[in-house]
Amino acid sequence: MVARRVTRLLFAMVWGILLCALVLALVPPSSVGGMPQDAVRRAELLERGIASQIRFVRKEELPWAISIEVDDVNAWLSTRLPKWIAHDPALKQLEAASDLVLCASRRGLCIVRPVGPFSLSVVLRLAVIADGVAPRLRVEGVSAAIGRLPLPGIGAWLLGQTLDPSLEAQVAQGAAVSFDLGDGRRVELIDVETTEGSISLRFRTLKSTTDASSRTILPQK
Repeated sequence: MVARRVTRLLFAMVWGILLCALVLALVPPSSVGGMPQDAVRRAELLERGIASQIRFVRKEELPWAISIEVDDVNAWLSTRLPKWIAHDPALKQLEAASDLVLCASRRGLCIVRPVGPFSLSVVLRLAVIADGVAPRLRVEGVSAAIGRLPLPGIGAWLLGQTLDPSLEAQVAQGAAVSFDLGDGRRVELIDVETTEGSISLRFRTLKSTTDASSRTILPQK
């Protein structure tokens, strides 16, 4: 009799755990990004705003920051990135990024992919690493979840399943975050921070170490 009761109790506990896991898996992530209705306009405003801040002449080489709504980033990836790729074929390896939907929280930058009734999310913890040559933006950690159900230990594998192989290679390598403006100045990204729905970027404008002048030609709208 006692053994039967213990068996029933264990059976009920297992079913309870499975039911809780299913509920957590079906609940959408706490932070979900999306595409704004006026995506084209928001993407253009984002691009112009960032370009204006980068080109702004500052008297001192002090850090400065901008905050970007993640929905505006989604709009830019969908509407502006394809035009940049058409303008510069060297960017073709980023083509798969135009299909991504991102969200942001204090945990990091999140890539969300729907899988049937579930939402698969991979959270990237980003950091700017100075390796002695040039700073690069790299992924310091990866975690994964289905809905709000954590999937420990498989974040890196799921990232590989979520991203196009070309994008996965770029993520592994990191992105250069120091570039010349062509007017004797150089801009460096020194820190990145994510909060609910937004990304904060801290920069520093320095004197360029090269004499070469270049000018970026923006793609046609």
